[in-house]
Amino acid sequence: MSIADQMGCSSNSWRRACFAGSQKGFASHPLAGLLGRLNHVAVATGDLEKTAKFYKDLDAKVSATVPLPEHGVYTVFVELPPDTKLELLLPLGDKSPIQAFLNKNKSGVSNLLEFVPSMRSQKSAPTTNVFLHPKDCGGVLVELEQE
Repeated sequence: MSIADQMGCSSNSWRRACFAGSQKGFASHPLAGLLGRLNHVAVATGDLEKTAKFYKDLDAKVSATVPLPEHGVYTVFVELPPDTKLELLLPLGDKSPIQAFLNKNKSGVSNLLEFVPSMRSQKSAPTTNVFLHPKDCGGVLVELEQE
């Protein structure tokens, strides 16, 4: 279920407001004002060690590799000044969504995570984390997380 559906908006109105040049403009969209500050950019890679070393060599602060089997990934966080983070992702298993991404793209931006002040759903229980489908967001998976 898309965030537009969860918030009680139709996906078609979401697409029209975002991409069809609505006469009212983007600010009139039902989800306008939802986004907060960028938390991190997730980058899928087929070689986590090599990618992490690249950032270490640039004197970035690089975390240890952490397996997250519930998400099907290994992850490493890279902190860049002044307040920017990258999340490097390597597939953990053949059914990893990141493996599917890499099969299509070799490497690249997997998703953006934006903080939002609150996540209230009209159709389901409260949630703290929602993904917006790439087809609704110019080809990029956008993750919203309650701050």
